[in-house]
Amino acid sequence: MGNNSKLRAYPTDYINDPQRIKRIRRFCAVNGAAQVDLFGAVNAQMINEDWYSGVGGQVDFMRGAMRSKDGRAIIAMRATARVPDGRGGKKEVSRIVFPTDREPVTTTSMHDLQYVVTEHGVASLYGKSVTERAEALISVAAPQFRDGLRREFQRWRARSQQREQRRSEASRTR
Repeated sequence: MGNNSKLRAYPTDYINDPQRIKRIRRFCAVNGAAQVDLFGAVNAQMINEDWYSGVGGQVDFMRGAMRSKDGRAIIAMRATARVPDGRGGKKEVSRIVFPTDREPVTTTSMHDLQYVVTEHGVASLYGKSVTERAEALISVAAPQFRDGLRREFQRWRARSQQREQRRSEASRTR
């Protein structure tokens, strides 16, 4: 930066302030991720149960962008990754995943994300139901993983509907 009067340096609590960011019209936050689950929760911190990055400003910038007039909160990533297969080689895995109890961390919540972009397209998530979000994310997953993601989501939805039916029946019998 030297003595360049056109450049300024500020601390992160100033730069990352969502209230300040939202005042910038059409602010576009583009961040990366290790994984996005079918509900839209973002893991940008862990890969294969190993810490990859710190907290950073992802959430601040995503929230600021969503509140900016005509702003956009985007996660851009490749749909797949190559990871060790446990036998000395590599295997390809989907970076769009079904949420499990083993998910290591959520960096950005599903409510702070508008778009996920992969080489297969754009999934628009804002204001969508859980089912619509899952369908949009499956559409930008790598083609070889779409059927499996769809099956897992359909099983989850069937179990969820059964639980709701049991709750409804239980409340009628009270």
